[in-house]
Amino acid sequence: MSTRRMVDIVIQALLAVFILRAVAGAPGVIHLMSGLSDSLIVQCGRYESMGGTMDPTKRKQIVYRYNADPSTDEIVEDLEGEITVPEKGGFIKRTEKQWKVVNVFKTFDKGTPVHTVFLTDNF
Repeated sequence: MSTRRMVDIVIQALLAVFILRAVAGAPGVIHLMSGLSDSLIVQCGRYESMGGTMDPTKRKQIVYRYNADPSTDEIVEDLEGEITVPEKGGFIKRTEKQWKVVNVFKTFDKGTPVHTVFLTDNF
């Protein structure tokens, strides 16, 4: 598969997930399978792949807010619960800079935990 074709497939997948989230309000899951064919599978909600099943209870969203400016919000979707939420007072590296975690708030959006992490570079 050519690089150009792979880029086209990834763009189509991202667009499909965006549409699923906007219309159905459900998480989209992308499966890209190369080698066998140029195939793309986009599903909604719970999925099974390679004999495993995603646990929707592990899904979360992390919003990184830099220097208390809402226009800088960076949203990270963690579909499988693999990303650790930073703790207050800790330090993390994002955007190629060192940041201090000022506060962390947890809310819920349609049952999905949303962790808003407030960061500062003034420490």
